[in-house]
Amino acid sequence: MGPDNPLWQYALALYARSGVEQCCLRLQDQGAAVNCLLLACWSGTQGVVVDAERWRSLDAFWRHEVTEPLRHIRHQVRSLRARQPQVEACYRALQQAELAAEQVELQQLWQTAQHWLPAAEAGSVLIHANLATYSQLLPQPLAQAEWEQLAAAATELSLEDAELSSGQSY
Repeated sequence: MGPDNPLWQYALALYARSGVEQCCLRLQDQGAAVNCLLLACWSGTQGVVVDAERWRSLDAFWRHEVTEPLRHIRHQVRSLRARQPQVEACYRALQQAELAAEQVELQQLWQTAQHWLPAAEAGSVLIHANLATYSQLLPQPLAQAEWEQLAAAATELSLEDAELSSGQSY
């Protein structure tokens, strides 16, 4: 399967919601991997518990060896743009490369997660639980208010999806 998968589509929809991008970037600054945050939310909407064992089993090679180095280089080039306007095209290319790397990472996460069977009621409680478990496994737990903001947006998106799939309008 190509990089276009249900997790990627969900990530695009959630990330496009008001305030989600800024929230994810603040959580990233605290040490979170944005794609893991998105996986936690998506899994919660699928009724899938992502416990500590599942978090630990995820392969982080691509993120550590490709995505994060690209992000680091992009940040370095971004800081040069004001003094060296000629680097703008390079910066935009790095943005695209980083996005492509994130898409590959989401595909890899989805390939693993698609084999996890639903074991709980999908929704807000599970989204919160998945994010809390992820946060607790980081060297420094994430600010709870931040990941709760993300969970609220994911819950709202899930409710809208449920309404649309049942034929109801808002």
